[in-house]
Amino acid sequence: MKIICPSYFYATSPLWPTLMAQNLAVEYAIINPASGPGAVKDNNYASVTAAAQARGISILGYVATTYGSKPMTSVLDEMRRYDMWYGVDGYFLDEAASGTDKIDYYASIYKGVKGIVVLNPGTYPHQAYVEVCDVICVEERGVEVTEDRTTDLANWMKGQPPGKFAYIIFGVTSAAKMRRILSKAQERNVGYIFVTNDTLPNPFDSLPLYWVDECAFVKDLASTLSLRRS
Repeated sequence: MKIICPSYFYATSPLWPTLMAQNLAVEYAIINPASGPGAVKDNNYASVTAAAQARGISILGYVATTYGSKPMTSVLDEMRRYDMWYGVDGYFLDEAASGTDKIDYYASIYKGVKGIVVLNPGTYPHQAYVEVCDVICVEERGVEVTEDRTTDLANWMKGQPPGKFAYIIFGVTSAAKMRRILSKAQERNVGYIFVTNDTLPNPFDSLPLYWVDECAFVKDLASTLSLRRS
């Protein structure tokens, strides 16, 4: 198990050194300069990306896909700018669709892109989506959905490696609840995780109050198997 961190705070924020200090627990950090790469290069983001990569943290660029309705040329152009300006390791495709009618859209993006592709439908999509990305975020919700739900996971997840799946859970008020969610995620075959006490409208403009505890617990749960695509 490793952390995927939506780090939607500015590149010069003191939160970045705090994040990078936990490089043994954090696999991915997501940058989001302007709800995407922005119109011009921001040298502060170039600097923090390079610093995080030097610590072994892979950087993903945030791109909204508007549930498969954004023109593919726009998506690919945003990806190109992230690559050209910031040298990212991959992309976090937010507002991802989950139905069969958009699979070809994401397949085309995945086929034409170098680097890691994380899809975030925030729910359990059709099984075919495992073939059109490296990681699927199957939960992006408040704490009650993960802690109290009766359905453990989609049946088709059970035969997949845990590195295919992520949870991003917000509104978790205590470290004890955070640890229960991490343990449950591991039981449910989920390899990437981020849990925070922060809440809507933007739960990802900070690090959780129990950040150090979360990273330590993730390291304790970490599998000896690689989560990455071979």
